[in-house]
Amino acid sequence: DGQIREFGPPTALYERPSSREVMDFLGIANWLQAEVIGAQASGNLIARVAGLRIELPAGCAAIGTRVDLGVRPEYVRFADSDQTGDDLLAGTVAECVYKGGLVEVHVRLENGQRIIARSGLQQVTDHGLDQLGATARLCIDPDRIQVFNAS
Repeated sequence: DGQIREFGPPTALYERPSSREVMDFLGIANWLQAEVIGAQASGNLIARVAGLRIELPAGCAAIGTRVDLGVRPEYVRFADSDQTGDDLLAGTVAECVYKGGLVEVHVRLENGQRIIARSGLQQVTDHGLDQLGATARLCIDPDRIQVFNAS
C-alpha cells in the first residue's frame, strides 16, 4: 500500500520486526500457532505448539491466549538422533529445495503445520533429511522467535 511500516537498521528490522507484515516483507518466515499455557517463577511465559514447549518473554501475551510465533528458516535446526525432550518438533520431510550450498527442508509437523529449515547440504544429508518422507526432529532457539498476536 506504499506506506513505510517500520524504520531502522536492516539487521534490526530482519531480526526483530515489529509486525508480521514487516517480517514477511523482509524474507521467508515460518509461522506457528501456539497457546500460552503458563508462566515460570521468573515471569517468562510458556507456550505450546505441536508438542513443543517454548519459553517466551514475560509480558508478551496473556496466559490462555493464542499467539503467532515467527521464526526464520535459518534458525530452525536439526536435532541429533540422541537428543530428547519437549523442546523438539517432529514431522516428516515434505520437500527439499536445493539452493546452491543451502537446502530448504520443508517439514510437515505432526499437527499439520509446516515449517522450513535452511541449512547446508552436508548437514541435511548427515541427518538423512534429503529424502521425502524422512522423519525430521527440529529445534528452535527461543531467543530467535518473534511473538505476535494471533491473526
